[in-house]
Amino acid sequence: MRRAGPRETFHGGEEGVKVLCAWCKKEGKPDAEALIGEKEPLGDLTQTHGICPHHRQEVEDRVAAFREEIQREAQRREQEARQRAEEEARRAREQAERQRAEVEELRQMVDP
Repeated sequence: MRRAGPRETFHGGEEGVKVLCAWCKKEGKPDAEALIGEKEPLGDLTQTHGICPHHRQEVEDRVAAFREEIQREAQRREQEARQRAEEEARRAREQAERQRAEVEELRQMVDP
């Protein structure tokens, strides 16, 4: 691992591990634009990745939209299930009514 001597940095001391936004890098931005900051250990010139505030907000917005979509889908499915249950109950009532009518018709045939 390469070590550098003291340089002027964000915190006025030695450079540390550079934290780059992985999303910015994926978009092709140069390291200078993707740089979020530096962290210890000082004197270590390696890089690590994180996420910048802009891309973090994008991710949070996408997650929120996805949650809303899931909630809408769950509500739609609940409504469909209620409608199916109501339809089945209606059919069952109609069948019971037909059976009662048949029973009454048979009674009248047996005991006029």
